[in-house]
Amino acid sequence: MRTPGRTKLAAWMRRNRVTQTMLAQRLGLSQSCVSKWLSGLARPSDEHREELRILAGVEPDDWRTKREVERAAFAEGAAA
Repeated sequence: MRTPGRTKLAAWMRRNRVTQTMLAQRLGLSQSCVSKWLSGLARPSDEHREELRILAGVEPDDWRTKREVERAAFAEGAAA
């Protein structure tokens, strides 16, 4: 499932000519971990989401799916 986080990270990587391996090394991870983020098989931890916000401008909430955003909005509306 495509999330804004995946799209923004991939675009930032292309613009800055950063490979998955380069990003993984910068974050102290394996290349396969970054690959899983970009393919949607996994999402970054809270710690890595913060690092990606600083590094690439990808906000932590950008990793949420459309369905998660809709659920959160519904929950906020129900609580009001």
